[in-house]
Amino acid sequence: MNPLDTFFQWLLATSLRASVLALVVLGLQFVLVRWLPARWRHALWLPVVLVLLAPMLPASRFSVENRFLTESGSWLAESQSTAMSESNGQIPEVAQPTSWQVSGLQFLFAAWLLGACGVLVVGGVGYRRVLCRITRGAVATSGAINESVARAAQQLGVKRVPQVIVSSAVDSPAVAGLLRPVLLLPVGFPEGFSANEARMVLLHELTHLKRHDLPLNWLLCVLQAVHWFNPLLWLAFARMRADRETACDAQVLGADTEDRRADYGHALLKLQNSGAKSGLSLAFVGIFARAGMRSRIRAIAAHRRPHPVWSLAAAIMIAALTVVGATRAQEAKSGQAGWGAFVSFKDGTLTLKSSGGRRVWNNLAETTKVFQWDNAARDFKPTGPADALSKVTAGTWIFVAENQAHIRVSVEKEGHVTGTFVSFKEGRLLLLGKDLPVSNFTKKYGNQLNYPKFAENVPVFESIDGAEYTLAGTPAAILPKLKEGTLVKVYYGPGDGSFIRIEIGQKK
Repeated sequence: MNPLDTFFQWLLATSLRASVLALVVLGLQFVLVRWLPARWRHALWLPVVLVLLAPMLPASRFSVENRFLTESGSWLAESQSTAMSESNGQIPEVAQPTSWQVSGLQFLFAAWLLGACGVLVVGGVGYRRVLCRITRGAVATSGAINESVARAAQQLGVKRVPQVIVSSAVDSPAVAGLLRPVLLLPVGFPEGFSANEARMVLLHELTHLKRHDLPLNWLLCVLQAVHWFNPLLWLAFARMRADRETACDAQVLGADTEDRRADYGHALLKLQNSGAKSGLSLAFVGIFARAGMRSRIRAIAAHRRPHPVWSLAAAIMIAALTVVGATRAQEAKSGQAGWGAFVSFKDGTLTLKSSGGRRVWNNLAETTKVFQWDNAARDFKPTGPADALSKVTAGTWIFVAENQAHIRVSVEKEGHVTGTFVSFKEGRLLLLGKDLPVSNFTKKYGNQLNYPKFAENVPVFESIDGAEYTLAGTPAAILPKLKEGTLVKVYYGPGDGSFIRIEIGQKK
């Protein structure tokens, strides 16, 4: 696959997946706004950041792809599979793209790169200009300020006390930097604040350092530049920063042995009334942000220590979002048999959708034989090598044998009959069940279905204790061992004898 094509598939798939996760997070926050602790409300965004960072997501049987993959959306998952095969040096040989395709991809890449570089340059230049202005307006720091900062750092357990810069270009307290963070204070601080109010302001800024909010904020700036074309992620990043301030507020209040909600709220209101500007730039992290100030004051007034149950529930939600949203569909293991409805076949990668979720076989050998069901002959007939799969229509039922020895292409629509096992003699299966044809009614067993002899290539799958179906063997080897009353499903296509598979047991 063309490298640019691979890159754009990954970029769009990552952006789409992160957008879906962001909507889920916003929904959870809206529903649980009264109960979810501020710290965990901010932590809910971690799976979104993980998705945006990961060049390759791990596979999981619980991935959302396993349940909601469709043919039109298969490219979202295939981009990760393609990236994996190419990263291992196993680049499939495919036809070279036409000149107009290459030109189009190059134009899109240039447009994306221009937008990403533009966001980074504007942000970087703005950061440097503000920092230079602060440096020019810097004044000598008093010993009392340094002592207050040292006491606040000791209270929080911050081992490395940041450098303090007092400047006339600073409107409200903030922290900046990455490797060597600095604490920025306006000239005259803490005039106009009580001792407790000033201490709460310093605790807030130092808590950002303790929480490592500065590195995370720089990372968000880079991700925002990479996904500059996605307005939903811009909204998510803004919401994430607002939740960061609320989480910091809650941590500051929780670090004090006394109730300081009134002092903390008054400090924020004084900053607002002083005419402070809401933020120096995205690279700075500070206590004052005019947007969302009302909700922060309400959260401070209603602050209480979070109940352990809700903290546990939030941790479970984060884990669930990570497992479901930040993972890709589980692929078939090398040499493992499987079956499912056809989704796509591209660059040697076969994707099926089965009752157990999405299944993928990478790098199918060219020598793998493909057999197509012939309804007239009631048998599978060879149609050619694996490339013949490119002509298969979506929804066609396909079985892949162990070690990819062969592939059987069945029918576009399948049916099945469910019943309880009665007997299996001389290759004939007898089932009993309410949904079986009434014409097969007998006084001894009621409604029943007597199957003709099964072909040896019909796979039998079994679910043990409600687990996923796994290949158990052939009808002759498995069915004679069944106990009477065992649940059995027989899947078939149009025409007598076109049996696709047999499932034993019930998957939970």
